[in-house]
Amino acid sequence: MKHPWYKGRHAEPIGPSKCVVTHHGADDPLLAGFPDRFDAFVGHKEALQELPDGCVHLLASAPCPFQMIRYGQNVYATQFHPEADATEFETRIRIYRNHGYFDPSEADDLIATCRAADVTVPERILRNFVNRYGAS
Repeated sequence: MKHPWYKGRHAEPIGPSKCVVTHHGADDPLLAGFPDRFDAFVGHKEALQELPDGCVHLLASAPCPFQMIRYGQNVYATQFHPEADATEFETRIRIYRNHGYFDPSEADDLIATCRAADVTVPERILRNFVNRYGAS
């Protein structure tokens, strides 16, 4: 279900999505040692439509091609949620149940899908970011 205000091409279903590391992503320090593909939690109805000038494409997925980008050497943006686990997504599903992001009757199935997903790799991005840019 799309919001009436949604104009983009890359709406994502709520839940896990397979992210794929691009050739630029394979060389990025935040993705060092990552598998070529991993699951991450997604669920946006709006998304980047084109790669802005000066940005490097790091991660893609089938529903949304720009899952992670970098501008310059140290400005990053993610479409997926590297901070979220299944419990966090369950909370989001309950909060947004009646706000048009999905059919409310699907909430329990979405929660079950999130609980069953193996989403552990994305949090490493945050750890790598802190290790690289955090104060010593």
